[in-house]
Amino acid sequence: MDVMQKAKEELIGRMVLPALRYCLRSGVAYKRLNEIIKSVLIQLAQEEINDSGEEVTLSRLSVMTGINRRDVTRIYREGSKLADHEPDLMQRVLNRWEQHPDFRTKGGRPKVLTYKSEDSEFNTLVRMVSKDMNPATMLFQLERLGMVKRTRFGLSLLKSPVISFKKDPKRSLDLLARNTVSLIESHEENLFETHEVRNLNIRTEYDNIVKADIPAIRAWLLEQGQIFHRRVREYLSGFDKDVSPNLDGDGGGKVVVAAFSWTDAVEVNTTDEAVGER
Repeated sequence: MDVMQKAKEELIGRMVLPALRYCLRSGVAYKRLNEIIKSVLIQLAQEEINDSGEEVTLSRLSVMTGINRRDVTRIYREGSKLADHEPDLMQRVLNRWEQHPDFRTKGGRPKVLTYKSEDSEFNTLVRMVSKDMNPATMLFQLERLGMVKRTRFGLSLLKSPVISFKKDPKRSLDLLARNTVSLIESHEENLFETHEVRNLNIRTEYDNIVKADIPAIRAWLLEQGQIFHRRVREYLSGFDKDVSPNLDGDGGGKVVVAAFSWTDAVEVNTTDEAVGER
């Protein structure tokens, strides 16, 4: 095995390690995991062939993926595939509420919106994002997740809504999946493509933090991350044709900015048998 191939396989092993750990914790055993991998590989191979303008055949899918012809035939004919990611309508509603001039005060804050009538400001906001979405359904979801509050003046957007996994596990897991895909694509582009400006990839890590200070640090990081993303949304909205439809040039460009933090204050066993790099 040549050095480059070995490096690639080592990279793949490190990339799938957290996903496999999640499978173990979630009770997804090897047999089911194997089926998921086959299905995804076949789906990706099909997309690659379609993008090249060639005809999708079972033989080509089998050769590209290394999966035997019988399994390719079964999975391909079943049509099992991962659902394409649907646009996050809720996030688009929240972004437009924060950034669109029709829904902001003169001081730049999200307005308290009327919401009780058919032609209310909130209904107008939702229909600007999607004519297929029922505003009452969107309001129910936003209230359920603690993102808005009804007041005697109207509907108020809470300052820093946080999505609870227990309240909306599907959306939380979808965010994890989208962040994972974007992170890998960002690194892959930096590694294998040449652009005048690279993608942002920054990591800060300290491994001897006073454990008693971890809760305060977590709170500070959360607050600063929310402030940073508010600034990012403010900046990007000036280039987005949904928010500013009079902008010149073609739309459709996509920008993803994600942020996360993680802390570990678990006691480390430093006996000879357990020494290792985390």
